[in-house]
Amino acid sequence: MTGMANALRFTPRRPLAIVLVVFAAIMMVMVGLALWNPWRLTILYPLSHRDVAVGVLVLAGAFVSATAVLTVADQGRRALVALIGCLIAVPAFCIGLPVIALGSAFHAAPTSGTVTMASSPDREFVVVKSTFDTDAGPRTRLYVRTDSLFFGREGSVPLAECDTDPFSHGVPPETVRFTGPNTVAVPSPDNDTVVVHFDPDTLVPERTVNMCGPAA
Repeated sequence: MTGMANALRFTPRRPLAIVLVVFAAIMMVMVGLALWNPWRLTILYPLSHRDVAVGVLVLAGAFVSATAVLTVADQGRRALVALIGCLIAVPAFCIGLPVIALGSAFHAAPTSGTVTMASSPDREFVVVKSTFDTDAGPRTRLYVRTDSLFFGREGSVPLAECDTDPFSHGVPPETVRFTGPNTVAVPSPDNDTVVVHFDPDTLVPERTVNMCGPAA
């Protein structure tokens, strides 16, 4: 009778433990996909930023730890040991290890929000502006993206860049505009605008315009 009572007491925990492990696995897989991301899907970008990725990994670790504690919840000393072990393991393996082992894999997060500057006539493509902190200092870059919420992609090479944000220093945002299905006009100090063609499949421009220096 005692064994049956224990079985009845433990049974409700098993579905919860399975759910927690599944959610933890999904979160870890999503972080891995975001760091790999050969498709350059913009929906995965937030998960590739260090602070967000570490936060998700900590939550995944907490789910796994909760599963471990649930498994031995009625075993007194073992439960206490499991709890202490989890409190040590989660920071070590979900914060310290990823930061050390994956430091170069994390992508830089924009220092300000990404802003849409222009849309193509058919609404298939957009040009967005983001500012990043790089080893050479802050850089404002324009990228071509496909205009899709879940399957939006971004080119691996910027359409234009500058060491400051020219649009906060008097350059009208309207100078960024589509002049054709696959051509975009961007500002240049030597001309009113420079027209650049980009590949509609890869979204890579034929060149990157220096918005704060002589046009290439």
